[in-house]
Amino acid sequence: MVAPLEIHEENLIDVEEQLRFLIHAVQAAKISYLLPLLKGSFSSWIWNSLGILPGSIFPSVRCGLEMAILNAIAASEARRPDPIEDAMVIQEVRKKVGHQINLCADANRKRTYEETVLFGSSVMNCGLQYIEEPIQDEEDIIKFYEEIGLPVTLVATIENIQENSLEMLAMFTHSGVVAVVFDSFCAVVLDTVSFCAVVVV
Repeated sequence: MVAPLEIHEENLIDVEEQLRFLIHAVQAAKISYLLPLLKGSFSSWIWNSLGILPGSIFPSVRCGLEMAILNAIAASEARRPDPIEDAMVIQEVRKKVGHQINLCADANRKRTYEETVLFGSSVMNCGLQYIEEPIQDEEDIIKFYEEIGLPVTLVATIENIQENSLEMLAMFTHSGVVAVVFDSFCAVVLDTVSFCAVVVV
């Protein structure tokens, strides 16, 4: 989503023109999955890959461009078939950022119970704040927490509840479920969870 910022000299027409141009420029560019590791040098990539002076892009467009590219990279590269490989990524991120940043993982309900337990036991020393949507079958969420001890948060699980929502929600009343998110704007925090960097696994 790109919206002109009132604090900058942007207007909707200019932003739309810039977006139309960038769509074509980005389609022709090579986007490496290593781009997020450029230590903040999206500007270098914009200049070297797109041939555009980074300062000439409106701030709202720049923000939208960076978010779209990072989302595309995460969607295509983040999920590994082996939960041990995902755990190795978390371990490497922890080594790089140290313990001054809280880390969380978002599993997007992609793993079986066995895979999730393997992943969870492999990241126990990483100090994850929580794992979001850790497992395919919601019936196994509490069992996972009780076996591994890694707190969980729920989003899609709750959004998928169509009938008897309060009864279903009661099923997740447990000390291992630290937050329940009902939509992208509202979360019920069941325990103290501070801001953290989320790693999609």
